[in-house]
Amino acid sequence: MSQISSRVERKRQRNKERNRKLSFWVAQTILAGIFFLSGVLKLLMSPDALAQSDPWIYQAPVWMVNLIGVVEMAAGIGIILPAMLKYRTIWSLRAAYGILCLLVLAFIFHVIREEWSILPQIIILAALDVYVLWGRLKIDPIRDEMPVRR
Repeated sequence: MSQISSRVERKRQRNKERNRKLSFWVAQTILAGIFFLSGVLKLLMSPDALAQSDPWIYQAPVWMVNLIGVVEMAAGIGIILPAMLKYRTIWSLRAAYGILCLLVLAFIFHVIREEWSILPQIIILAALDVYVLWGRLKIDPIRDEMPVRR
């Protein structure tokens, strides 16, 4: 009887571990999609169309909006692609740290401008990013499988 219960418990543990690993991938994919898409929109949409959802667009220079778009696209690609390829995976962690920096700066920016409605979204994205960082640093680090030339 105890062998059966120990097998069931081991299977339950494996399922729990698999689900946790899957949750890290889902979180990374969500962050990648949000930041990549946000960057693309900042680069491709007209300032008038962007200003409907982001009123600060008119008060920022065009080069700043474009720079933010490029940085967001790079962050979106960087958080997922190296981890998927299992090549130079440290860049996924660096992108996650970069996203956290972007979110902290965005939080400060919107607090200064008293744009309170955007803050919950920023906090949720930051929490998701911290979850990815915690998971990839402590629980399920991704190791390089391709050789890295030095």
